[in-house]
Amino acid sequence: MTDSAKVDARIAVTFTDHCFTRDRRQGDAADLAFPGCSRDDGVFCLQRYHHSLQAPAYIRDFHRAVAWNLKGDETYAVIPTVTQDGQAQHYAIIFSLDRVRGVEGIDLHMRVRTAHPRTERDLTTYGSIRFAHLVRLRRENQRPRRVYDSRRRKPRRP
Repeated sequence: MTDSAKVDARIAVTFTDHCFTRDRRQGDAADLAFPGCSRDDGVFCLQRYHHSLQAPAYIRDFHRAVAWNLKGDETYAVIPTVTQDGQAQHYAIIFSLDRVRGVEGIDLHMRVRTAHPRTERDLTTYGSIRFAHLVRLRRENQRPRRVYDSRRRKPRRP
C-alpha cells in the first residue's frame, strides 16, 4: 500500500487461530476441539470462521480505514459489518504492525492477533489514526501517540 508520505510499503500479513476459534463453553461438542490451539481449551467457532473469510478483503481495504489505539503495541481496526441475520455490528481486527529487517521486498509485518464480531463490551481505545499514516509511522519505527483525554473519540456502535 501507499503510506501517508506517498511511499509504497509492502506488508506481510499473518493470522493466529484466534480469528476462527473461541474459548470452550459448557455444552460444546467434543469434535469442536481445535488441536494445537493457542487457547488453553479452544474450539472451532463457525461464526468467527465465517467472518475470518472476509478478513483478507477487509485488510486490503485498510488504506481507507481508521485504526484505534489499544494498550501495548497492538492496534485495533473496526470494520462495520452485518451479521448473518442482517444486523449491523462491528468486526474487530486486533493487530500489531512491525518493521521487517533482512527480508527482501517486505517492509512491515502485520500480525493479526484476533478478529471477531464485537458483540460484547467495548474495548478501551486511546485515539485513532488513519491506517496509511500508521504505516508511515511504523515504517519509520515510530508509534502513534495515545490520547488519554476522557473526551477522546471512540468507535461508535452501529
